[in-house]
Amino acid sequence: MSEDSNQESSTVRKVYVFPKDLADRISAFQKAKKLPSEVEAVRRLLDEALLHRDNDDLLLERLVARLNSDGMVTSAAKDVLVGHPLVASISFPSIDAVEFRMKNGAEYKVYDDGRVFEVDAGVWRKYEVIPF
Repeated sequence: MSEDSNQESSTVRKVYVFPKDLADRISAFQKAKKLPSEVEAVRRLLDEALLHRDNDDLLLERLVARLNSDGMVTSAAKDVLVGHPLVASISFPSIDAVEFRMKNGAEYKVYDDGRVFEVDAGVWRKYEVIPF
């Protein structure tokens, strides 16, 4: 057995049955966005819908997990925060930290070692990320 076959795949194949109207809407989205396949259209639609269901804790958990896998706050912020519909602003006050404000007004600072702080009445306090 090769080493590649021992590693868990990062994708899973699923088959779903959709009403014709929904399948037509997916095809129309694919064509409108000039996506290479209906599969990619479904991926993007599902990802966007699920992003809107996120909350602060889920977003912070995802950010810290990404930091744990690569250790670079800039790439973790790019992958998790940039373009997220619930994030209002992002800044990098230092090379080892990212600060961001959510559209709900909450503000967080995350360091590359995984420490998370939240602004409370103008004062930064440690925030415990509880994995789901």
